[in-house]
Order: sequence, then structure tokens, then C-alpha cells
Amino acid sequence: MTEHEADVAAEESAEPKKKTPMMAIAVAAGGILGVTVATYVIAPKLVGAPPPPAAEAAHEEAEEVGHGGGEASGGPGAGPGEAGRMLEFGNILVNPAGSQGLRFLMVSIALEVPTNQLREQLNQREPQIRDLTLAVLERQTMEFLMKPGARESVREQIVAALKPLMGGSSFSVYLPQFVIN
Repeated sequence: MTEHEADVAAEESAEPKKKTPMMAIAVAAGGILGVTVATYVIAPKLVGAPPPPAAEAAHEEAEEVGHGGGEASGGPGAGPGEAGRMLEFGNILVNPAGSQGLRFLMVSIALEVPTNQLREQLNQREPQIRDLTLAVLERQTMEFLMKPGARESVREQIVAALKPLMGGSSFSVYLPQFVIN
């Protein structure tokens, strides 16, 4: 056996190399890439594209006419016994507490409000609604989110956070999308 062959054999039998900082960076980059793909590619396909503004306006007008919510029945908005107005905010993405950026929670929130006027006011306050919802979600731990009933608890916390924006009006919160990864 030559001296070079002995060196090669000694290197092969040595302990495996320790993890380098580059490996940690590669793992983190992979996690970020995964979240990005989930947010911008997968989530929109799961939620579906929003209707064009003209189609939404036509649908809302037809809904008002069909439910008697127009001026002929005493003004805009839902009357007694009528279905409320829905306002949806999709693709709210957050890293839960303690997840160190390795896990995420993606939700859509839908608010059911009694009048179109309140719906429009809230639509203009979308950044505040998203911010308050994010504040509630980022306080949750993965351990809590995996427990039965966690979704209902999160819903109640969101209701409490949004109450000040509602000006005393009654409203309901729904979480049509609640994805933990």
C-alpha cells in the first residue's frame, strides 16, 4: 500500500464531517422557499381567484334586489331575518409563536355584518383587520393549534380583537381556511 492510498483510506474511515453553517443556511432557505410557494402558488389555487369587481357588484345588486334590501324597503342593508353581508380577507399567513419560522398557519377570515354600509366601512379598514388578526394568530403556539377546539378558541379571540372596529354592531367571524404546516 502506498503512502497516498493509506491517506485516502484514513480519510474514508474518519468520522463524518460535522454540519456546517452553509447547511443551516440551505435548510433555512428551503423553508423560506416552501412558505413562499405555499403562499403564492398553492394557497391561491385552494382559495380560488376572487371574482372581478364588476361581477361582484352585479352579484351584490342582485342579492339586494332578491332580499328586498334596497331603498324600497327602507334603505340599504339587511333587514330583520335576512342573511348578513360577508366580507372575506384571504391568505393571512403567520409563523406561530415558538415555531422559529419553520412552521406556518394560513387562514382566511370572513366577517358577516348586518349592513352593506358597515361592510364597506370595514372593507376600507382591511389593513387594520389583517393586523389585528395577525396579532391574535402570532400569539398561538403550534402545540395549542393542534389541540381539538383550537380553531373555535382562535375565532373567539379574533372576535374580541375586532369588536372595537364594529361600533357596537353585531357580527360573526368565520375561518373558511385554516391550514397548519
